[in-house]
Amino acid sequence: MTAEVKVSEFDYGESDDGKLRVTATVRNETDEPTTVTLIANVTAGKGEKKQELDRSERFEIDDGSSADASFTFDVPYTRFERNGSLDLEVHSERQ
Repeated sequence: MTAEVKVSEFDYGESDDGKLRVTATVRNETDEPTTVTLIANVTAGKGEKKQELDRSERFEIDDGSSADASFTFDVPYTRFERNGSLDLEVHSERQ
């Protein structure tokens, strides 16, 4: 099994103001510190009301460690819940 940097957990829910909030934990299973960019892509709604949004965060993760990220999207949670999708991408660069 190859060591990698990956999303080990994620969740989504409604923020206090009714927007979509996505949280994720990224784990560095390699033996080197790594620079990571986590990209969250969200699609919500359909037809003329369809929205496609993305947010990203870049951070350093030591070998064998994890980092948490949280994104709030300017889209109603209820719209995402009815007709939405979420994709998380991890891009890593060894230091």
